[in-house]
Amino acid sequence: MFLVLATAQDAAKDDAGFKYIEVKVLDPEGKPMADAAVEVAMDGVDFPLMTDEEGIVSLNVPSTIERSLTLGVREDGYAAVGARWEIGDKVPDELTIQVEKGIAIGGIVHDEDGKPVEGVEIEVTMPSDNNKPGELRPWFSGVIGTTDAEGRWRSETAPEEEIQLYFRINHPDYINDRNYGQHRATWKQLKSLDHVFVIEKGIEIRGKVVDSNDQPVVGAKVSSGLDRYSNNDNTVETDENGEYLLKNVRAGRTNVVVIAEGLSPDLRMISASKDSEPENFQLQPGHHVRFHITNPDGQPLEDVRIFLEEWRGGRSLARNDRSQKTDAEGVWEWDGAPADEIQYNFYHQDYMSVRDKRLTPREETYEIEMGWPLVLSGKVVDAESGKPIDNFEIIEGARWRGQQRVSWQTHRLTKCEAGKYLVKYTSDCEGYRIRVRAAGYRPATSELIAIDAGEVRLDFELEAGEGPSGIVKTPAGEPAAGAEVAMAIANQYTQVYNGKFQDHSEAPKATADAAGRFQLPFPDDNYLVVVLHETGWKQLTAKQLEDNAEVALEPWSKIEGKLLQGQEPLAGEQIYVYAQTQHRQGQPNVNWSNNTQTDSDGSFVLERLRAGDVNISRHISYGDIGSGARMGTYSHSEHVKLEAGKTAQVQIGGIGNTLKGRLVVPEDYEGEVLWAMGLVRFNEQNPNSALKNPLQALGRAIALFGQKPKPTAQAAPQKYPRNYATTIAEDGSFEIHDVAAGKYKMSVQILEPPQGGNYRWNPIATFNKLITVPEVKAESDDELVDLGEHELTMIKPATPEPSADGTLQIQAK
Repeated sequence: MFLVLATAQDAAKDDAGFKYIEVKVLDPEGKPMADAAVEVAMDGVDFPLMTDEEGIVSLNVPSTIERSLTLGVREDGYAAVGARWEIGDKVPDELTIQVEKGIAIGGIVHDEDGKPVEGVEIEVTMPSDNNKPGELRPWFSGVIGTTDAEGRWRSETAPEEEIQLYFRINHPDYINDRNYGQHRATWKQLKSLDHVFVIEKGIEIRGKVVDSNDQPVVGAKVSSGLDRYSNNDNTVETDENGEYLLKNVRAGRTNVVVIAEGLSPDLRMISASKDSEPENFQLQPGHHVRFHITNPDGQPLEDVRIFLEEWRGGRSLARNDRSQKTDAEGVWEWDGAPADEIQYNFYHQDYMSVRDKRLTPREETYEIEMGWPLVLSGKVVDAESGKPIDNFEIIEGARWRGQQRVSWQTHRLTKCEAGKYLVKYTSDCEGYRIRVRAAGYRPATSELIAIDAGEVRLDFELEAGEGPSGIVKTPAGEPAAGAEVAMAIANQYTQVYNGKFQDHSEAPKATADAAGRFQLPFPDDNYLVVVLHETGWKQLTAKQLEDNAEVALEPWSKIEGKLLQGQEPLAGEQIYVYAQTQHRQGQPNVNWSNNTQTDSDGSFVLERLRAGDVNISRHISYGDIGSGARMGTYSHSEHVKLEAGKTAQVQIGGIGNTLKGRLVVPEDYEGEVLWAMGLVRFNEQNPNSALKNPLQALGRAIALFGQKPKPTAQAAPQKYPRNYATTIAEDGSFEIHDVAAGKYKMSVQILEPPQGGNYRWNPIATFNKLITVPEVKAESDDELVDLGEHELTMIKPATPEPSADGTLQIQAK
C-alpha cells in the first residue's frame, strides 16, 4: 500500500561525489596482466587505461552513475569481457576482470560481382540482456576487424559461448550500413570463418550550391537520406567552387539536404539513378528565430537543449553542427532558419520538457517557459515491522498523451537503499505511476500522478510474499543451471528470437541457480512463464506452474534446408520461421521467431526451435522506410510440423512455375507511381476445400440427413495455404519463380511516393484477380506462365488540406 503525505523536502539524496575504483586484470591462470588496456566508456566518452606490472589500473568515477559506465578488456587472443553500470547504480571500490582464452570468428566480404573487397570495417554491437550492475559478460562493440586483400576479416576475441551480434559494415567506396542488423550471420557461420557479406556500390550525386546572387557557397554541408539521425555518415562539404559529390547513395528515392551558415537550408526529394542529372541548389538568405527560455519563476535557463525535429515531413535538420543550447541568459538564436515551419523540442535535465512547438521565423522573441519536474519521494518499509527495506527498485510507468494504458519502462529501474527513494521525471506526458519491487515482497503500485503535481511524497508499506518459483530440469532430468526464466505479462512485449530473449523485452527475468531453482518477482496480473536453456525450452501458464513447480524442459527442434530458384541455389538470402500462435488482446503473449541467412550453396540451418506448427519463408525486401532499412514481407512459405528433439528437412523453391506479367497505369492518371513502393502477392485459395462451393456442401448435408454415417478412411492431412510475393521492376514488370500449382488470388498494392522524406503508407493503386497455376509438366522443372498486362485501379492520393490553425494536414481521400 502507499500513502500520499506531503512534499519531498526531507527526502534523502544519494551522494553525488566521486570515488576511485581499482580494476585488476588477471589472465586465464589468475596471474596479473601488465600493459592490458582497460577500455573505459563513461557518459559518451571512450578512452583506454593501461594496467601496471601488477595488472592494476585506478580511475576516478562518479560514486553514483548519472548516465552509464562500462569497464572492459579486449586483448587479442582473449575473450572480450566487461561490466556496465546504469543510471543510479553504485560503483564498487574494486573490480577484478579475469579473461579467458578467445576463439576466432570471421568471414569474407564480396562485392556484387563476387570479388573480395579490402578495407571493409566490421562493426558490431550486442544485446544488453539486462545484466546486473557490475556483472561481467562478453563485451563486443565497435570495430572488431578489417578485411584484407582477400576480403577476409577475423577477430580472436570471441567467447566460447554463443552470443548474438548485430553487424554494420562500412567502406568509403561502397554503400555503408546505416543501422545495425542489415547484415546478419549465425554463430556457426561466424565460427566457420567463411560466411560472406555482400557490399554494394551506390549512385553518385553531384551538383553545385550557390547563394541568391549566384555566388558559390563554400563549406555548405550536403547530405543524402530521409532522416539525418541515421544518415549523418553520408555528408560532404562543397569545395571552393560550391560543388559537391555524394558517393555511394542507395539507388531510389532519397532526400538531398543542404545546410550553410546564415542561409536558409534546402531539401529536395530525388530519384537517384546512374542517369541522374546534377542536382544544383540556390540557397536564399536565412531567417531569424530567437528563443528566450525561463523557469516558472521567470529565471533564465542555461543549457536547455533545442532539437530541430520535423521539417517538411522529415527530420533532415535534426542533426546540424550548431551548438543548440541556450546561453547564460537563457537565449538561443539562429539566423539560418528556413522560412517555413519547424517542430522544436526543448529539454533540460531539471525541468519539464516542452515538445512539439511548431514555429516559423519572426523578429519577435519566442518566450518559452519550462515547468517544474515531477519529483516523487518517500519511504519504503516492511508492512509488519515498519522497518526500512534495504534494497528495492522503482519502475516508472508513463501514460503518454493520447493513450489509455500506462507504458511500464521495465528497462529503466531506479535502484534504492535504506528504505528511501527519490525519482524525478521531466518527460512531458499525461502522468506517471511508479511500482516498488523488492525481493521477498509483493510489489506495490501508485495511482496515476499528474505531470504538474510538483513534489509529491509517497510512502509504501510492502507486504511479505514470494513470486512464482520452481525448479528447471533438462530433458534428461538434470538440473538446468543457468536457465533463463521470464514472466510474460499482458500489454508488455516479450519476444524469443533464435531461442533467446531479446534485450528490449520488457518481461521480468530470473536465472536458475546450480540446482535449477529460480524465483521470479511477484506478478501484478495474469502471466505466462517462458524458460530457455541450451538443452530445451518450456512455456507454461501460471496455473501449470502453481500445480507443478518442477519444470521439465522439452528438447529443441531443428531445421536443415536449402533455398533454390529453379535448380540454382540462392546465397545470402534471409530465412524466417514464425510459430503459428494467436495474439490475445489484453492477455500475456510471447512471440517466437527464428531467422538465418543462406550459405553460398543456398543451405541453411535453424536451431533452438520449439516443437509445433511453424511457417518457414523467404524474406523479400522492397521500398525504403527512410533510415536505410527497407520494408519486408514473406514469400514461398512452407508449413512444417516440428517434433521435439528432431531435425526437419525443408526445401524452399526449386520446383513450380514461373509467373510473369506487367502492370500499367491508366493513361488519364496524372500522379506519380513509384514501382519500388509496390508488391505483387499470390495467396493460395482454399487448399482444403473438397467441394466447389457452399451450395454443394448444403445439398450434400440435406441428402445425408438422417442416414447412418458410413465408415470413412483416415482424414486427409491438413493443407496450409501457400503465399508468394515479388517486387516490381522500374518498367512495371514482375516475375516470380517456383510457384506451386493451385488457385491463387493475385493482389497488387502500390503505396504513395514519399513527400519530403515522410512516408504516409497510403495506397494509391490496387489490382486483384483470381488465377490458376497449372501443374508442372513432367518433362519440365519450370513452366513459364505469362499473366499478361494488367491495368491498375487508382485510388485518389492523399492531398493536403488546411486545418483550423492554418497548418497543412495530410488526409486520405
